[in-house]
Amino acid sequence: MYYNYQSSSIGEIVRHDSPFGPKTYCGDIKEYFDSNDITGACIVNNDVPLGLIMKHTLDSALATKYGVAIFTKRPVSLVMDTNPLVVDYNTPVTEVSRLAMSRKTQNIYDYIIVTNNNKYCGMVTIRSLLNYTTMLECNYARQLNPLTELPGNTAIQNNIMNIIKTKRKCCILYLDLDNFKVYNDTYGFENGDRILKYTAQLIQAEIKSLFLYNGFIGHIGGDDFVSILENPIEECEELCEKITKKFNDGILNFFNEKDRSNRYITATDRYGKNGIFPLTSLSIAGIYGELNDYSNSEEVGVAVAAIKKEVKCILGSCYLIKSVN
Repeated sequence: MYYNYQSSSIGEIVRHDSPFGPKTYCGDIKEYFDSNDITGACIVNNDVPLGLIMKHTLDSALATKYGVAIFTKRPVSLVMDTNPLVVDYNTPVTEVSRLAMSRKTQNIYDYIIVTNNNKYCGMVTIRSLLNYTTMLECNYARQLNPLTELPGNTAIQNNIMNIIKTKRKCCILYLDLDNFKVYNDTYGFENGDRILKYTAQLIQAEIKSLFLYNGFIGHIGGDDFVSILENPIEECEELCEKITKKFNDGILNFFNEKDRSNRYITATDRYGKNGIFPLTSLSIAGIYGELNDYSNSEEVGVAVAAIKKEVKCILGSCYLIKSVN
């Protein structure tokens, strides 16, 4: 859905092979295959795909008894596949991979026909599809936060820019922890990392439970997370309600019995003074609507930061989403 390895379009690897008309002789197609490192050809009429002929299919027809005599001077339309896999130029690579692998066994390695505005654009081989998918997944993996295994800043920025460019209505949530530094200083960084992992897993689980195919979560760094949703604001608020409630219940497990009972910890602040601090909580600030007034992810961040200031003034885990249009 979003701009990452899962939404790179198939058009990025399309090969602009020459198509043929349905009346082209099978012999001419055979000569084309034999003289080029190509094993598939699209059959079109007025640039609209009609079918696909693969070299192995043509060779099989010609190899039958009297096959050469029967088919050499006959139109390719007699032996072509009239129901090939045809996808639009902008179809995500992962979706094309799913469609290609769901074909019948005998068609798994058939070429994929790509169209643009319903007109023939080119072809994609299974080999190039698999190589490209592997490359995208490796690049994507390098961008993941090593602690939470969530996409980092590059993926977050690309997602937001994609939303801005396509002018889609969405909800962008910035989630961060309150009193987390005090917790780290008191309980140690290892326990702090455990809270970060818990927070990431909680957000992921709740997004997946409500929006199985429509949700993104990234880890900016430290205790800051971002989620992008394309759902009605009421559903986004429901998500925030569930996340904050479950966070409040689960966070208690990361404190000792005394602090759990008190609902606060006694610690030294950044200025070296002892004080009483509330238990770690989660603040969620968001904007909802079309991002027409923003030109980049930085401007979106500034807008949400203003809302986050309001949220931070509220004690405990809470959320605030404001419409931008």
